[in-house]
Amino acid sequence: MAIRFQSRATADVLMLDAVAERLLALMGKTPAPQGIVTVAQLAGARTALQAAVLQSEAPAAETDGALPPPTNTPPATPLDTPVDAPRASTGAERMAAPRQTAADPDDEPPAPVVSLRQRAAPLLALLAEAERANCDVTWTR
Repeated sequence: MAIRFQSRATADVLMLDAVAERLLALMGKTPAPQGIVTVAQLAGARTALQAAVLQSEAPAAETDGALPPPTNTPPATPLDTPVDAPRASTGAERMAAPRQTAADPDDEPPAPVVSLRQRAAPLLALLAEAERANCDVTWTR
C-alpha cells in the first residue's frame, strides 16, 4: 500500500507504507491511516526529519546507535587524478579470452542502498513549501 502526502502548496507526494511510516515517526507523528501536520507543527516536523537525516549520515563513532552511512558510496577521488581509459583489445586477444558463461543467480550484485536523505527529500520539500505557503500537510492511505 501507499501513503499520499498532500498540501495545497505543492503536488502530492506518494510513498510506500514502510517508508512513509518511518518518516512520520521521525517527525514525531503516529503513523495512522490519515493525519495532519498543522501549520504550527510544520517547522518542528521538518527540523526533526532533517536532524534524523543528518544523524543517519554521521560516522558511527560520533553517534550512539545511528544508522551507518550507505556502503555503496564510491570512495572519493581527487578531481585532478587521471582516469585511465580501458585499452581496446585486439581480435586475437578477444579470441584467446575465456568465454563467459551465463551468470549464476546467486552472483547477483547487492541491491543499491537508498539513504534516508534520498527517501526524505520529497517530503522535506513538501514540508518546506507548505510552511512557506502557510498550509497544512495531510496524509491518507
